[in-house]
Amino acid sequence: MLSNQQMDQLTDAAVDPAMLAMTMCCQRSAPGSASLWACRMRGLVGRLGIPGQAEVWDAARMPEHLPADSSSGQQATVQAFRGDLPADLASAFGAAERVAWDVETTGLDWRQDRLATCQLFAEETGVAIVGLDERTPPRLAALLESQAVEKVFHHAPFDLRFMAHTWQVQPEAIRCTKVASKLLEPRAANETHSLQRLVDRYLGVTLTKGAVRTSDWTVSSLTPEQRDYAASDVLYLLALLDVLTAAMDRQHLARLYDDCCAFLPARVALELADYPDVFAY
Repeated sequence: MLSNQQMDQLTDAAVDPAMLAMTMCCQRSAPGSASLWACRMRGLVGRLGIPGQAEVWDAARMPEHLPADSSSGQQATVQAFRGDLPADLASAFGAAERVAWDVETTGLDWRQDRLATCQLFAEETGVAIVGLDERTPPRLAALLESQAVEKVFHHAPFDLRFMAHTWQVQPEAIRCTKVASKLLEPRAANETHSLQRLVDRYLGVTLTKGAVRTSDWTVSSLTPEQRDYAASDVLYLLALLDVLTAAMDRQHLARLYDDCCAFLPARVALELADYPDVFAY
């Protein structure tokens, strides 16, 4: 375990940002999980789509194995489902300390558009992409309400509005990497806080965004490009949060960040109920 002084020396030095992020992730991980994070952190985005494998949504899940990391032999997986997580995988995510989470929707307005997919990532589990219909997925809803599992989003209010409105749930234990970035650099241009920019800056990873972002996410079988895009939006969230958390600790922002994240569910509930600014005079 590195000391705080050693961590400060690492973060202040001119080191490879991807390796710095991996070091911070391993600080939080249980013994034996460092090799798994090494696999996660070495350019997985371009390696998610494996051609020639059929995808099964409504029946059994079909793992898609990423190429093994040469140093660890570990393999990351992307698994696709329809409707909800299967019971065993829901239990695995429920036993994780934290889960990266993202959604795709049919538009930007929670009042008239709908959820299309949820994608989740945990260090021990890999990526799961769930195609959604009009029904509430009970296992995903229960995980979102769990106080025992920290859920990490980028721009959490957007995702939470859709899920809280559609599923009628009360999210708990929320973290947001965009809030962290804005606390660290409150006067930076808004585009500075995008996931694409932050992952490139802090982790040295390039996320490719293109037309797939606005493609039809309600299809019964996602294309390889859609799966790659959805998985890349969660693969790096936990590593990014570790880097931002270390920076907030150095700037004495940890308590303010905790308070901001604790307020996120209440903020979403106020928006959904169409309250005016309850803090105004």
